[in-house]
Amino acid sequence: MDNQQKTIFANPYKSVVAAIILSVILGPIGLLYGTFVGSLIMTFLFFIIASISLMGIKVSGLYFLLWIISVFWCVAKVNRYNKKIHAIVMPGS
Repeated sequence: MDNQQKTIFANPYKSVVAAIILSVILGPIGLLYGTFVGSLIMTFLFFIIASISLMGIKVSGLYFLLWIISVFWCVAKVNRYNKKIHAIVMPGS
């Protein structure tokens, strides 16, 4: 009989805790852990808000809102990535 072993190489899972810590501390830069494109979008939005605030318009609430969105977006992308890897490693479960 032939005993063949099938080897599957998969990327390791990403840590949701690391995603939360990085995005809480670094904001849109911490979003790089979850998604590169999302990080670029949020960083661009932060620069736009910074430009608006330099004109004298009060937008401090938007900074906080974008920071919170960065945290949730990073966690959502890490969860999606982990589900995709799990589907590859354990098909049908």
